[in-house]
Amino acid sequence: MPRISVGTLSSELDKLADSIGWSFLQGEYNKLQYQETRTDGEKQVQEIAGKIGGRMIEVDNALKKLKEAVEKDQLSSAEVPQDCCVDWEYQENIRFRTHVSEDHLCYSNPYYLSQTNLGFPSSNVLAAMKSNLDVKHLQFQYIALKSGLYIKYPATKLTDCETYDPRFRPFYLSTTTSVPRDVVVVLDISNTMRGNKLNEARRAVLTVLETLSVKDNFGVVVFNDKAQTLDGCYEKQLVPATSTTRKKFKDFLS
Repeated sequence: MPRISVGTLSSELDKLADSIGWSFLQGEYNKLQYQETRTDGEKQVQEIAGKIGGRMIEVDNALKKLKEAVEKDQLSSAEVPQDCCVDWEYQENIRFRTHVSEDHLCYSNPYYLSQTNLGFPSSNVLAAMKSNLDVKHLQFQYIALKSGLYIKYPATKLTDCETYDPRFRPFYLSTTTSVPRDVVVVLDISNTMRGNKLNEARRAVLTVLETLSVKDNFGVVVFNDKAQTLDGCYEKQLVPATSTTRKKFKDFLS
């Protein structure tokens, strides 16, 4: 294999730098003059905090507007909106980073929820949701009912609709619990639990895990002829239900 001398390689690299305009850019950079400025850190922090606080106030006002519309409407309309689980005409939307319809809201409900005596939002609720689009940093708006019915705006195509139950999601549970919870699940994995029984029990544990927030602490113990749990720090203490610990528990259960 032929060898390339250091001098030759250096020369060729210089030619490449010149060909892409490096020398010109360096020359222009050298002409620039800079003035020393002092940064007022306290003032900048206050300005940033003010902007963030302003955004939070706008979102809070939008939520209050939607809450008032829902309470006034009572969600008693018999007119069924479009199903979030069915294909509709959706347009790509940069703001929501997916395909949506800003003209409609949609609904979904788990397969075990009764289809009878369901009430839906009227056009007044939809109008309140549309007006909230003026808050540019507000994304999707949700309504979750104690019946298990789920409303989403703007309408978009959802997956796993048959099993999605908003009552088991952290955003719903956080409104019904006032203090952090410590939860330990004990799962029997002995021979008596073979087949569907064990699969159903495992799914139940995962459902419980999904209802928890990072303020809640969680632990899992499985047993047959002896008890087992996760290794490391999980062995002797409960841990916050973060995305990392959730994944650890899910891998352990599978």
